Amino acid sequence: MRKKILCSAAVFLFLSIVLSFWIVNASGKKLSFTRISQEEAKEMMEMDDGHVILDVRTEEEYASGHIPGAVCIPNETIYKDRPEQLPDLNQIILVYCRSGNRSKRSARMLYEMGYTNVYEFGGINDWTGETETSETREDAVKTIYLAGGCFWGVQKYFDQFDGVESTEVGYANGPGKAPSYQEVCSSSGHAETVKIDYDENRITLAELLDYYFMVIDPYAVNQQGNDKGIQYRTGIYYADEDQLAEIEAVYSAMEAKGGRPLAVELEPIKNFYSAEEYHQKYLDKNPGGYCHIPKSMLSLGE
Repeated sequence: MRKKILCSAAVFLFLSIVLSFWIVNASGKKLSFTRISQEEAKEMMEMDDGHVILDVRTEEEYASGHIPGAVCIPNETIYKDRPEQLPDLNQIILVYCRSGNRSKRSARMLYEMGYTNVYEFGGINDWTGETETSETREDAVKTIYLAGGCFWGVQKYFDQFDGVESTEVGYANGPGKAPSYQEVCSSSGHAETVKIDYDENRITLAELLDYYFMVIDPYAVNQQGNDKGIQYRTGIYYADEDQLAEIEAVYSAMEAKGGRPLAVELEPIKNFYSAEEYHQKYLDKNPGGYCHIPKSMLSLGE
């Protein structure tokens, strides 16, 4: 009798676990994703877990007002293929639309594509949290240029931080002529540099610079790691005079901490030439490629 009770309990527990992965709507159809309230969504948005907020409305609707940091992938574009903006099947995805209908369809499609952490929280019509328009978002996006040795690793490093909108590797503050990689390696005078577009509402310039100083030797001249040459010099090149005060505050604090001058150039960006395509996102294309930055620093958010 005891064995039968234990067996029945085990079966019940198993069924409960299975059922917990499926949500059934009013018509009895399996939705195969997790439905959460907007309050639960807000709590999840506060977590540093690499989540993506997904707006599945049209681009016009998105531009008129959306949740800060949300990525727009219109519902009608989500079909059989995984969206390139969502490369990780285990990534936490928080989905919303205008009233809730499109978000449910998109959440279901994403789950069927293999995404395992899809959460749908309805429409933005009754959203009580913060919103922004595309214009206000563009106003918040700023650019900084950072040279920190081989740009492969520097780009990979900054790509991990929430608030970094995009990165591009190139050659900066050399003679006013676009060089080839071979010319840069032959002391053209350009520095291997990463152009970083960042949303200052989500990450400040001071925070970016704090991260920068975590992975460079600020006293080394024309060298980072095993790489030697003028192209491997360090530098902070600003695009806007309004950035200078914030940069100088971090810079001065680093000098005071070390008790000696830094070998990091601090000057306006004079020129920036995009590097060849095979250099862009090099370590994503070549996971085993050379990097002077310790691997542990490339996954600080994990």
